[in-house]
Formats: sequence, structure tokens, C-alpha cells
Amino acid sequence: MLDIVEAERLSRVALSQNPKLPHAYFVLAGLAVRDQALAAADRYVAEGLKGNPSDLPLLSMRATVRFLAEDPKGFEAPKAAILKLNPQYSRLYSIVGEFADWEHRYTEIVSLMKEAVALDSKDAKAEAELGFNQIRSGNDPDGVSALGRSFKLDPYNVRVFNTLEMYEGVIAKEYVTVSYPRFAIRYKNSERELLDRYVPQMMGRAFDVMQKSYGFTPEIPIGVELYAERENFGIRTGGLPQIAIQGVCFGKTLASMSPANESFNLGMTLWHELSHVFHIQMSKARVPRWFTEGLSEYETIARRPEWARGLDPELYRAIVDKKLPGAVDMNRAFTHANDESDVTTAY
Repeated sequence: MLDIVEAERLSRVALSQNPKLPHAYFVLAGLAVRDQALAAADRYVAEGLKGNPSDLPLLSMRATVRFLAEDPKGFEAPKAAILKLNPQYSRLYSIVGEFADWEHRYTEIVSLMKEAVALDSKDAKAEAELGFNQIRSGNDPDGVSALGRSFKLDPYNVRVFNTLEMYEGVIAKEYVTVSYPRFAIRYKNSERELLDRYVPQMMGRAFDVMQKSYGFTPEIPIGVELYAERENFGIRTGGLPQIAIQGVCFGKTLASMSPANESFNLGMTLWHELSHVFHIQMSKARVPRWFTEGLSEYETIARRPEWARGLDPELYRAIVDKKLPGAVDMNRAFTHANDESDVTTAY
């Protein structure tokens, strides 16, 4: 969870002590970008640059705003200014990539990180993000290779270490990927026989329903990964072993817990996550998180009314009436709700 409210408060406290502090303006601009308040983000950047017109992170944030505003020429101008000041400032791409991730633009992040490592072959963070996003895009071989290069540069990145350990030590030995006409499904070896009786057929029905409903066919095959262990699911999702969700979607691939060790509705979770595939690909990753979550909830309820979440009206009423225990500006907090890996989730 990103503590948006506290980040804003502390940034304003910092500016009250030092009105020219560039990093405070960087944080405030980043918060505005996450709200898609791009004009406000531009204002924060402009104000921060008054104190230091050559501040590279703030110039990178300006480039980020232009990137997300679908303004290629506007993106190239601050990019050129940054590289003129520091021809090896590959962090530019990591800053843009962080906010591109928030908007589901995983394929574009791959291109950004390739530029970063071409600029600085020793940028371990860029190599790591390249690897993570290649895996998210369904390109495991190249992704694992990039993570390996990152690990050689920085053997203390826990997310990279965990992911490499899982792919090389667990997935390679204990999991199998089975190809179907529209899906590539990863099972744990011991679960394949049972899950293979249900998952491909159910996913096929969901695909048919959504293809007809949206009049759109996503890129295939779609990767579907089913993990028997929460630790491995968490690592696959965000590089860390603890995560309190059942499913995630990366646009071309989706991952879920299997029902082996937990009690949850696998059908509802996979239906929800597959609908994200349609939304993200159909919109070319230009769909707000709140909207795709709402659409995915609709898709599950439309399929089976009993898949509706319980107590939604009561929860909404409590938020509106400010009666939710411990609630502080809950409408805003919910807008920014997110897990540590910045991925679309199903609960």
C-alpha cells in the first residue's frame, strides 16, 4: 500500500522548511501523476525547477508527464535536455517506467528499459525492470536473462534474487507449461491432471463470452500461471514472498493461486483476471485502474450473480458517511490502493 496522504503531508512539511527543495516537488508531482492530474504535475515540476533548472529527477518527471500525456515530441524535449546534462543518466527511464507501470504499460516499459541499458550497461535497476517486464509480457527466457545480468551487477536486490531462485529452482523443476489454442497454462506437476480437467474449458468459455461482448480478440496465446504455494505466487507477482491477493494480470499474462492450499473461488478469480486482459489490450493500456477493476467485477457478477462481493453497499455507505473505523480520506486512499508490485489485483 502506498501511503499517499502521508507522502503529501511530509512533502508539504519539507517545503515549509525549504521552499526550494526539489525532491519535495518531485514527490508531489508523482502523486499528481498517479491521479492523472497531469497539469498539476507540470505545475509542481515548474515550481521545483525554479530552484534548480538542472535537477535531473524533476526534468525526468517532466518527461514522464509528457510520456503519459501521449505527447512524443514533448517527451523528447526534456529527454534531450537531460542527456545533454548527463549523457549516462539512465535513471530517466526508470522514473518514467515507474509511472508507466502504474498505467499497465508493460510492453512500453520493456522498450524504455532497453534504452536505459543501452545508455548505461551497468544500470542494475534498469536490467531488473527489463527482466520483470519481459516476464510479465510472457517472454520468460529473455526476462530471466536480464534478471541474471542485473544480479551480477547488484547481488543484493532481493526481488531479483527471489525471482531467479524461483524460476531456476522451482519452475524449471516442479512446474510445466501446457499449450492450448488460445492459452499457455502453467501448472504444478502434481496438480496438472486435476486442474487440466477444468481450467482450459472454463478459460475457453470466458474468452468466447468476452470476445463476443467486446468485439475484440486479444493477442494469443495468453499466459495463465497457477501457483500452488503463496510464497512462489508472491515472488512471481512482485518479487517478495508475502502478498494477500489471489490473482494478478499483466496484460498478456495472468497469474493466480491454485486452490490446493487455500480456500477461494478459482473460477471467479480467473474470469476476473481474463477480463483485465481484454480491457488492457483493447485500450492499449489506456484504461484507469478503477475502471478496469469495476469492469472486471461486472464481468464476474454478470456471469454468476453469486460471485458478487458481499457487503459492498454497506461498505460504500460507511465510506460516504465517514463511519469506517480508522478511515482517513478514504475516497482518496481507495483511489491509490495498490500492492507493493503495482499490479492489477483481484481479491
